[in-house]
Amino acid sequence: LFDNLLTWAAFQLRDAAPRFCAVDLEAATEDSFEPLRSLAAEKGVQIVNDVAKGIQVLADEDLLRIVLRNLVSNGIKFSHGGGEVRCSAVTGKMVRITIRDNGVGMSPEYVAGLFRLDRTVSLPGTKGEKGTGLGLYLCRDIVSRHGGAISAEAIPSKGSAFHVTLPRAI
Repeated sequence: LFDNLLTWAAFQLRDAAPRFCAVDLEAATEDSFEPLRSLAAEKGVQIVNDVAKGIQVLADEDLLRIVLRNLVSNGIKFSHGGGEVRCSAVTGKMVRITIRDNGVGMSPEYVAGLFRLDRTVSLPGTKGEKGTGLGLYLCRDIVSRHGGAISAEAIPSKGSAFHVTLPRAI
């Protein structure tokens, strides 16, 4: 989180534009999983990369990895042992990335308040993990700078899915 916040803060101070290039989404997803594997293993949560080879997005790779790590980390945080966090993507005019877990889920009221800086509320994870409540706002800011969108859906006790749309690299 600290690295993510430093990168984002530097970005905000410079008001810099992302450094766009064609990014191999499957490889970026796998690289984003790497620092989270031990955390997932400790909780008994499996991380699955279902992103097909060859899908490319137009993105700043460092910022894209922050988004992926944050969303996958949240999926792990709110999953029980034996759970799963799965990343997939479908292509069209844009690429729609989905990070889905089968964890505790959220109420519709809670989902409605996500991605807002004025409502930074952090719930404890399934093993009491703490957070700052800033991660999803950070993700929204990064994704919007890419010309994309982020949304969430959830069912209490069934899990959550976060959807990120980004421009497809040609």
